[in-house]
Parts: sequence; C-alpha cells; structure tokens
Amino acid sequence: YLTGAVSQYSEKAGESAAGILESIRNREGALSSDTSVINTVCGTLVNDISKYIKDELYIVLDDLHLLPDEEWVGEVLEYLLKYLPSNVHLLITTREILPIDTGKLKAKRKFYEISEGLKFTGDEVRILANKEYNTELMDDDIPVIEKIDGWITGVHLYLQGDRERGAEFITKGVLPENIYSFFAEDIFSSEQDEVKEFLLNSAVLENFTAKECDEIFKKKNSAEVLEELFARNVFINRTEIIDDGKPEYIYNYQSLFRDFLKRKLDENLTEAERVELYTKVGEYYRKTDLSKAIRFYLLAGDFETALESIKDYYESATGSINFSLLESWITMIPDDMKTENAFLVFYKGNIEQVLYGNTGSALELFERSAEMFKKIKETVFYVKSIIWLSYLKVNQGKNGEAIELIEETLKEKVSPADKAKLLYRLGIAYSNLFEYDKALDVFQEALEISNV
Repeated sequence: YLTGAVSQYSEKAGESAAGILESIRNREGALSSDTSVINTVCGTLVNDISKYIKDELYIVLDDLHLLPDEEWVGEVLEYLLKYLPSNVHLLITTREILPIDTGKLKAKRKFYEISEGLKFTGDEVRILANKEYNTELMDDDIPVIEKIDGWITGVHLYLQGDRERGAEFITKGVLPENIYSFFAEDIFSSEQDEVKEFLLNSAVLENFTAKECDEIFKKKNSAEVLEELFARNVFINRTEIIDDGKPEYIYNYQSLFRDFLKRKLDENLTEAERVELYTKVGEYYRKTDLSKAIRFYLLAGDFETALESIKDYYESATGSINFSLLESWITMIPDDMKTENAFLVFYKGNIEQVLYGNTGSALELFERSAEMFKKIKETVFYVKSIIWLSYLKVNQGKNGEAIELIEETLKEKVSPADKAKLLYRLGIAYSNLFEYDKALDVFQEALEISNV
C-alpha cells in the first residue's frame, strides 16, 4: 500500500520497490520475518523517493494499530524514519504506542507527538454545536462536556442524543459503564424502523456503496438513506470515487459505531436469520470480490462453500496471495476439519512457511497434503504440494530427494505453469550438485514453456 500510494504521487518513485515485492512473492519466500528483504524493499523505495520527489511530501499512515502485531511493522517504521529524506514527513495515527524507540528521534527533534492537543476545548465544542447542529450549549451541558474530556466522538454522541437525560446522569455522578453505548443506543432508538433495519444490515459491510446496499438488501432508496445519515453526522464516513466516468460514494461506519451496530444485530437476529444475512452477502460478493465472499460464508458457517471459494481464490491469486488473510480464514474453520481436509492441510503448510518461516512444520504439512491429494486423485493441488516440497528440500540441501520427487511428478499430467515451476526447481537442484549441463537443459525447457 505504501509503494502504491507513493506511486500515485510519482509513478517512478514506487515502481522499483513494487517490482521487488512482486519478485519476492513469486519466489514464495517468507516476507514477514526477513530483515534483509525489508531493508532491500525500503532502501529501494527511499532511494527512489530521494531521486524523483523534490517537493515536500506528507505520507499519512492512518490507524497503524490495525496492522498485525509483528516485528516487521516496527522494522519498516524505523528504517523509514531513519533514512527518508528531509522533504518527506510521516504522519501516523494510532491508538497504541508505536512499536519503535522514539527517544533518539525526540532528542534530535525529528519526532513530534500530539495527544492532549487533540482534545476539543469548550469554545471549540460551542462552535461545533452551532455550526454542525445549529444549537447553543446551555449551562447544563458544560459538566457533561467536561466529563467527556474533549473526546470528539463523545461530543457528537451527546449533541445528537437526549442531552437532558445525559446531563441528568452526569450531574448525579452516575455515568453509564459504557458512555459510547449509552449515547449510541439513544441515537439508534430515535431512528425510524426502516433506518434501524438499514443500519443493522449494512453494519456487516466494511466499505459499501448505495448500489451494493440496494442489490444485497433488496432496497431502492439506499442512496437517500445514506445521504441523510451523512448529512446528520450519524458516524458515517464517505469517499468519492469515479466509476465509469460517474462520481460515486464509498461509505463506512466509524469503528465504534459499527461495533455497536453489530452487537445490536446479534441481539436482534436469530441464528437462522444471521446465517441467512451472511449467506446473502456472500452470494453477492462471490460475483465481485471473492475474498469478501469467503469471510461471509465462514460467518454463516457454510464451510463447504467457503472452502470452494478459498480454492478458487488460491488458484486465481497466484503470485499475489494474501497469506495473512488466508490465515484469518483458516482460524474460522473448526479444528477437526483442519486435520481431515487436504486443502486445509495444504494451506496451513503455506502459512507456516510464508508467514512464520517454520520449514520443519511446513515440510510435514506438505508431505501430508501430497499424500491426501494423491489418495483423492486431486492432481492440481497434489502437484502444488510437490512444488512446495521440492522447494523446501532444495533449501535444506536435499537435492537428490528433490530431483527424484520432481522427475516422478513430471510423469503426471501437469499444467504448463506448474511444469515450468517444477523444471525450475529441478534446475536449481542439478546446479547445486554441479550437474550444469542438465541444469541448463531444464532451465531452457522451463523458459520455453514460460514464454508460450
């Protein structure tokens, strides 16, 4: 995402780094734990930025806390903060402490932290109330605003909710355990039934358009409902995009409000209704965004359809598979299925190798998946298991075993793409054994297949 964002500002600035990332993905190596890979990619990006961008550039990393809690996040940040040129500035928003040592940066006046400064003052709240809600703050409102302590979301909630009831709680010193839920409930209960239903249903969607809501929930007025909610500041964001030359809005609820709505949805729907809703959303996205569809099938408990969709995703996303996303899907599947299903065993092997670099575990899993695929005569994924096995065995120096495995597999009916991969692995194994003539022959054959 970072290289893509930089590329939008200057196409050449992110091009080389993006190319290196793609090359690494294609060779099926582990990205997340390899410091040398991070240094190579970040170093290339920094060099390109220094070369092609001379103006002041501000890069905003929004909601950094949503990234996985892994070492590479801190390593990337530290590299960028250390080596980015002085005309490039990082702005980071996060709800958690940054995973880096900021002491040296502060000492060199290269780091500035804003925390208390984000709180709204009394005067700023008055201006907000007057400008956005066309109302004046009264004396009874002041203790509530002080209790909210400048939290802008809390201010909005209070101004939209029953202010008299909220002030009564505050002045009595009885603050609801969850002030957000208290005011959000107040706002939600004041909506018409049609709007309540729309809010609850659309809360299952992370980002959505009015057109998607119309099609998924069989509505005709989603655009009007969304426009009204946005106009009333009901905790909904929107971003304008151009689709087929026409402007369109992508909406999403603010995270706290969405969490509130999802809890309400769980309270209001039976299990059967929840399954029906998730299935309906999954069926819609299966035609447009397979990764979204998979998540909804899993939430609906339709593991058979989810597994079919994951298989389609894996085959269609070769070279750009999101293994963290793959892992998140696998964790939603019952444990007994993970040991009995050949595809799940295979995916777990991918995750162990690519995300965690656990070669021993990955090797065992790919050996099991190969055996299971062979038993059920699933040739395509049997070959993919062998490709992984040969890769790992070559890396372990077991070149003879890899050669035997590959030569046996090449007797099977193999797709051109997989055949080229097997021949490439075979060439590496031969060259490691100093059999260069054989290596050149199979490399040439692999190249000819790839160029077709």
